[in-house]
Amino acid sequence: MSKKVLIAVGDKSYSNILIETFSQHTEHFTLSSQEVLHRRFLEEIVELEQPDILVIHDYYLESDFTRIEMKEQELSTFFRKLRVEFDDSIRIVFLCERPKGDLFLSSLVSMGIHDIFNSNSFDLGEFIEQLKDRPRFSRVEKFLVAASPQPIPQNEQPFVEEEENEPNDEDKAKKERKEKAEKPVVQKVIEKKVVQKVVNKNVIKRDYTVQVHNHTEKIVGIPIKKKLVMIGSPIERSGSTFVSHLLARQLTQMGILLMTFSNVQNLTVLIVLKLTDSLSKNEREAVHMLP
Repeated sequence: MSKKVLIAVGDKSYSNILIETFSQHTEHFTLSSQEVLHRRFLEEIVELEQPDILVIHDYYLESDFTRIEMKEQELSTFFRKLRVEFDDSIRIVFLCERPKGDLFLSSLVSMGIHDIFNSNSFDLGEFIEQLKDRPRFSRVEKFLVAASPQPIPQNEQPFVEEEENEPNDEDKAKKERKEKAEKPVVQKVIEKKVVQKVVNKNVIKRDYTVQVHNHTEKIVGIPIKKKLVMIGSPIERSGSTFVSHLLARQLTQMGILLMTFSNVQNLTVLIVLKLTDSLSKNEREAVHMLP
C-alpha cells in the first residue's frame, strides 16, 4: 500500500533531492501536493493533507523564534499535539545535525519518534528501506540519555546488624539510672548578631541650560536694474497690447514692480520715457516737470 509523504524541510535543494528519491519508489510512496516552507503552517497543512509520513528538518525549516530553546519547545509542542490527535497514524521522520547525547533527541524518542537521522549526510537507499520497514525502537535507542547508576565506593562496607542478647528487666533499670546520673545538662545559648548594611549611593546631578534665540526670517532680494521695454507693431490689431499685458502679468507674479503705458502715440512721451530711464533721480524729476 502506497504511503502519503509530506515534506517539511524548508530548503528547496534539499526538498528536490527528497522528492526525486521518493519519486523513484512510487509503488511505496506518494508525494503530497503541498510542501511546508515555514513552521507556522505545519499544523494547518498536516490537518489538511493527513499524511502517513511527515519528513521535517530541524534547522532548515524556518521559525518565528530565534533562540534555540524556543525553537525546540515549538517542535516539542507540535509533536506532542500530533501524538495526541493522530496517535501513531502519522510517522515522523526527523532530520537534523545533532550529536547522539543531545537531550532534545532523547525527548523525541520518549515521544515515540523512531526515525531520526542526525547527520548532514546519509545514504538515501538506507533511508528509503527504513521508511519501507515499520518504525523500530532499536534504531533510536542510541539517542536516549539516561542517568548512569552511581558506583559504590570501595572503602564503604555494607552495614550488618549485630545480634545482641536482650538484657533482663533488672539490668535495664540499672542501665537507665546510670545513664540519667551521667548525662550532663547542656544549655544552648544562641547569639544573634544584627549587621547593618550601609549602601552609599552616588547621586549625579546634571545642569541643563536652555538658551532661546530669536530668529528673524530675512528675505534677500537681488537688485535688478530698471529696464524700459517697448512692445509695438506697425500694423493695427496685431496683438501687441495683448502681449504686453501677458508680460506685465508674468513680471508681477515674479514680484517685479512695473508701470505700463498703452497706446503711446506721441513720440515726445516715448523720448521722455527713454531719457528718464538713463538720467539721475533729480534729472528725472526735472524731465517729468516738463510741460
